[in-house]
Amino acid sequence: MVEATPNEEVKWFGVYRTPKQAVLHSTPIDSHLLADSGSSQKQSMKSCAKKGAQHIADKRVEQCRRIIKLTSDLKKEEEQLHSNLHPDIAGS
Repeated sequence: MVEATPNEEVKWFGVYRTPKQAVLHSTPIDSHLLADSGSSQKQSMKSCAKKGAQHIADKRVEQCRRIIKLTSDLKKEEEQLHSNLHPDIAGS
């Protein structure tokens, strides 16, 4: 989990299950995915298995940080957009 506090609404990003809980809540992979060697799902699974859990966790953290930065970077543009909306649409 990555603590993220760009505002009061967003507190945490990440996987909220332990590895054991994730396995218990997982669903079986459809056999047709395994038969199709060119499927994007199979390629993704192979990539994840090859690169390992730490690589995947690092990429998730990187994306969370990017999203948090975007919320901050785009705040003024969003406020400007809302200020130009008709009051009935803006809801304020």
